[in-house]
Amino acid sequence: MNVLIIAISVFLYVLFGVIFGFALSSHNDVLLGRRPNTKNRLVLFLARPTQNIRGIERAIFVVGMLLWVPLLVGIIATPIILAAKYASEIEKVVFLLLVPCVLIGKLYGSYRWRKLV
Repeated sequence: MNVLIIAISVFLYVLFGVIFGFALSSHNDVLLGRRPNTKNRLVLFLARPTQNIRGIERAIFVVGMLLWVPLLVGIIATPIILAAKYASEIEKVVFLLLVPCVLIGKLYGSYRWRKLV
């Protein structure tokens, strides 16, 4: 059970890091005026200055951002809750895995964004 909880923790933390790195890099580039070179409509919709979003697009954008908050909190909290409930002896290890896994994921997410720009 301990190995399974650690594997889930690493996966979810790296996933969070990838999302964080991709979003942070795209946000920085969009503010500098760079646009992604992709045909993905979702990426093109999200990777633009927020002052260019009007009407119903603004409502869709706000709802999307509000849905991300509990999802990202859940990604971080799930391994800690699992460890506390099923393997309390590795709870500290799971918590400490957060930093290196998120850093690795952030680097990969930034790399994936750079491939689009």
